[in-house]
Amino acid sequence: MSLPIEVENVIGVLLKDGWHDVVDQSFEIDTYKYLRDGVPEIESGQADEMPSIGATWKERGGSWVACAFPAIVAVKYK
Repeated sequence: MSLPIEVENVIGVLLKDGWHDVVDQSFEIDTYKYLRDGVPEIESGQADEMPSIGATWKERGGSWVACAFPAIVAVKYK
């Protein structure tokens, strides 16, 4: 059995520092990589310590948050 959570319905993400609001149905989960001038610095999964899955979302005020998926404690959804 799985717990179905539609990502477009996520309205909040709980990290260690507290709840983060998600606006504009912007919550996404995917593999990730860090870029410098559009060129990958390191891709997820290349280092044992680096998780291959991350999440990102837009917060009120227009800033974006990205984190490794294991950093998420819980999500709120409607």
